[in-house]
Amino acid sequence: TEENHVHGFLGFTTFNHKTASQVARHGLPLPLVAPIWGLEAPAWGLMWKKVAREAGVDFSEAFAGPVLPAPLKNGTWGSRSVGSSEASKWLLALLNKVSDNLETVSSHSLKCTTLSWLAKAGADEAHRLVLGHHSSGRGSLEIYSRDMLAAPLRTLEGVLRQIRVGALQPDRTRSGIIQKPTRD
Repeated sequence: TEENHVHGFLGFTTFNHKTASQVARHGLPLPLVAPIWGLEAPAWGLMWKKVAREAGVDFSEAFAGPVLPAPLKNGTWGSRSVGSSEASKWLLALLNKVSDNLETVSSHSLKCTTLSWLAKAGADEAHRLVLGHHSSGRGSLEIYSRDMLAAPLRTLEGVLRQIRVGALQPDRTRSGIIQKPTRD
């Protein structure tokens, strides 16, 4: 299949996340699922999986380690996750290669930006709550249900697709957000 015709999601579960202690009594892992396409080619999810495999990190269904393990001085990966400040420094180091306007960027910005795009596109509030890993008041177990992710993930994929083709331009003024697509 040609790369631009590949669709799907990258998914696995982890017990190593910031709310793990809160749900430990339930013994449930956190499902992590994302569309394989971001805003540009190539499909980031396929590249991420390839790089993880080359680095010796196996994100199989039974994965128990950190999603972003801390690097060790010898060039291998450690068993602990990077902290928020470490992830922010890493993100800034990557983004500095393409932009110099990064004063307010942190690892939390990734989540905030995506949720903002969904709001600008008119995505359902319940979908945004689930994608932001926030409870709607029906209990924290809802966040850990794969079936609850299905519709919100389709919504996210649709918004990312609109941005990719230029039909949604979230950085424009409110009256200019919706445009005619500029790409197929």
